[in-house]
Order: sequence, then C-alpha cells, then structure tokens
Amino acid sequence: MNSDKIIINCVGDSVTEGMATEGHHTSEYGKSPYPARLYTLLKDNGYDVEVNNYGHGGECFPDIVARIGGIAAVISQDLIVPDNIPVSLGRRSREKGKNLETKLKLCYADESGEDLCVYFTQMSHDTNPVTIDGKQYIMSVKDDNENLIEKAVPDGEETLIPAGSLLFTANKRTPDVNIFYGGINDGESFTLKKFIDFTKKCGEVNGGRYIVLGSTHPIFEKWSDVAGTTTEEKYKNYRRACVENFGIHFIDLYDEFSRHGVDMVLEAGYLRDKTAEDIKSIREKLTNHIIPKEFTYNKETENDVHLSQEGYHVIAKLIFERLKLLGYIKANSQVE
Repeated sequence: MNSDKIIINCVGDSVTEGMATEGHHTSEYGKSPYPARLYTLLKDNGYDVEVNNYGHGGECFPDIVARIGGIAAVISQDLIVPDNIPVSLGRRSREKGKNLETKLKLCYADESGEDLCVYFTQMSHDTNPVTIDGKQYIMSVKDDNENLIEKAVPDGEETLIPAGSLLFTANKRTPDVNIFYGGINDGESFTLKKFIDFTKKCGEVNGGRYIVLGSTHPIFEKWSDVAGTTTEEKYKNYRRACVENFGIHFIDLYDEFSRHGVDMVLEAGYLRDKTAEDIKSIREKLTNHIIPKEFTYNKETENDVHLSQEGYHVIAKLIFERLKLLGYIKANSQVE
C-alpha cells in the first residue's frame, strides 16, 4: 500500500448525504450513503483514503457551489454584527426550486441579471467557521428556514461587514478528488447551462481532478434549455452536452443504473433473499429507468431519489471503477 493518503470530497444534497439511511451524513466504514460505500470499497481494496460526506439535504446547486467555493459567495447588504447576538442573513423562500430573499448571494446572475440567492440548509465541518474579511464567524440555521451569522470570538465591538464582502466556508479546497451530485432540488429556473457552468467551476477548485454524477432520474426533463419533445430526445441531448463538457469525468447514472445495477448488487452479495423471478422483475424495471423499491431508502417506494445501501453500492462501485480509469487511483491498490 502507498503511504500517501488520497482525500475524496463527495459534495451534494440529500442523495449524497444518504437521507434516512444508516450513517447518513457520514462516510463511515460499512454504512449506507454512497460516500460510505465508496470508502468501504476503497479500504477493502487496500487504499489509504479519507472520504468526506459533504452532502446537505435540501440544497440547490447554487448553495452547493457556494459551499465548495466554486463561485464566490458574497454578502449583498451591509451587516452590523454585535457581540454574542446572531444576525440574520435572510429567510429561505423558494419559488420553483429557486431561493429568494437572502443576503448571501452567489456571484452568478440569473435570467433577470440578479445574483442567485444562497441558503445553507445545515451546518457542519465543511461550513463552519466561515471567513469574511479575514475574521471568522459561525453560521447557524433557525427554525429550518433562516440563516444566522455571529462572531466566532467576541471582541466587545460592533463589526460592520460591508456589502460586497466575500464569504468563504471551511470546506477543504485541496482534496485529491471532488465528486459532485446536484440538481435534484432545483426547479424550472435551473438549466443545463447552469449545471455545466457550476460543475466546471467546482472542478477547478482542486485543479481539475473531479467526477460528475448525472442523476439516476430524468431531472433534465424540467430544464428549459434541453432540446427535445420526448424523454428519450431530451436525454440524448443532455448526455451529449455532459460528455462534450466533462468527458470521462461524467458518470451517467441514468444509463449505468439500467445496464449494470443488478449485476453489481448481486456481485456484492445483495438480494440473496430474492427469487429468480424477483431478480428478473428488478432487472426489467431498471432497464426501463425505474428505480425498484429494493434500491430505495424505505424499500417501499419505487423511483424515490433517495436510495438504499444496495442503490448506493451501485454508485460507489461506478465511482470506484472511474477513479481507476481516470488514473486517480492505481489498479494495484496504490495511490497515484
């Protein structure tokens, strides 16, 4: 084993977090979210690795991009921050999957020319402390729909944060590999162009060593700039654009799940309690881009975007193989 540890950041929303699964929001060995399944695969194959689960449930892609520092986040109004008193950055108000009315913005204009609003749904080690003008602050969430900010160390004085000040989160910006999964929570205002622009900016954070996960579901259908009148036509144009822009950095989960999902989970020892007819039915559903209940978090609802350990194993296995293909890890269990 090579003694140099590889660091992998998995960045995204609740799909990355592993909502309602064992060990959600972690990458602990043997647990269920895909970062945990990936860490387990890597450790079992002899790699010295650190995998971070930076999935925050409910976040839109602009929020994710702000957390990782792909595009600068900026305070849009003057803020007076006293000692020991949190100050509001605005309440989350959403319309068609788009954040409104927050004082934290992403320096990326929407269709009206206004910078996109940013809202962090939860705080953890990849968010706090945040740094503004060289000083550290702590962000928090109030009543699930308001972001607050206060001084990390009281100094007995009021502090003015001028409009236009940049905010940097504590996210590690120099991992060996970043993995991105986003777009599930974005609505009609989101576009394929934004998905590509945002992901490219995020990929630049660590010098271009990244992997992009396409969704298991046809989220491209609601993006206004994806040409086509049928799901098949829209998918073809979405896939072409992603491959043109990301090349082999792009993992097309919509396609890969349908072709390889069953074989990957069977190889890993899952679904042993299923009959041959059950397996045939699961395979047929995946072939038709239906996520079977056996692959979803509650084992009851088909096509849920939140997956079970079986579903997350497929994602982890696909990433594991792509890491080798990209040369980020070596096939003989040695880190590049």
